[in-house]
Amino acid sequence: MELRIVLIGLLMGLTELVPGISGGTVAFITGIYNRLLYNISHLSPAAFTNIFGLGVARWWKEYDLSFMVTLFGSMIFSILIFANVIEYLLIQEKVATFSFFFGLIIFAIFMLSKKIGRLSLRVTIMTVIGVVVGQTLISWPLAHFLGFTPISFFLAGMIATVAWILPGISGSLMLLILGVYPLVIRAITEIDSLLIWLALGGILGLYLFSNLIRVLFSKFSQLTFAFLMGLILGSLTSLWPWQITTSYLLADDGTQFSLAQNPVSPLIYSEYTGSDPEFGLALFAFAFGFVFLSFFNRYVLTQDSSCEDPK
Repeated sequence: MELRIVLIGLLMGLTELVPGISGGTVAFITGIYNRLLYNISHLSPAAFTNIFGLGVARWWKEYDLSFMVTLFGSMIFSILIFANVIEYLLIQEKVATFSFFFGLIIFAIFMLSKKIGRLSLRVTIMTVIGVVVGQTLISWPLAHFLGFTPISFFLAGMIATVAWILPGISGSLMLLILGVYPLVIRAITEIDSLLIWLALGGILGLYLFSNLIRVLFSKFSQLTFAFLMGLILGSLTSLWPWQITTSYLLADDGTQFSLAQNPVSPLIYSEYTGSDPEFGLALFAFAFGFVFLSFFNRYVLTQDSSCEDPK
């Protein structure tokens, strides 16, 4: 089981580096989602005082810390290792990279639809609401709302973590919407001190909202899944391989980062940019992403009883 959790953590960390993909989606389709939510909500500040009464060994087991440390440790390792790779691929091989992750997301939608089951009017309405919210979020111009200060990184970390824990809108996509994604990637590659503020905000966000999310899934599971599937559908355009940049983010050192983009057809992309749309490569990468996650989910990340909600 530990190797399986390591693999899930590595994949969650990798997906969180790319806007549009949720680590929560990976946790959901691999069967650890309920256990993760329960452990996060269970591990309150008061839990740390119980170490004296329970003893270290019993306290460690009581709060399932082997699972938590393995998962989050693998995620952090993956983020640190692959940040430079993702940054390079997004610049040099964007079409193929986005096509690959587009395939991953299509498979995630397929998995969510199986959880929803029978369609009804309420499910359809909730899905449509999710699509509208998803589209609104990815088109909301908040690039200069927070600025680039420790407080802005703290707030961005809190908001992004709430998105991360939901299998829908990803944390990195929220960072992009907030206008700090390029700086976060740079901070990761350079191990900048601003990451501390981002992490503190993320921890607070996890603690504050994990119980609410558990309630939604326990009492309104079908409608929640429908809404989340709508979120994913609504945010799909952020991963369309062929996009034209309409605005840039200017960093303090004068570096320009792509911020707002419009999805276009491969032909228009070629005419506008003068670049090869690499349509064949995109199709291959899309198919590979779909098959990869399908295989990974079925043969490597198959759900087992040890990953279910403890309660």
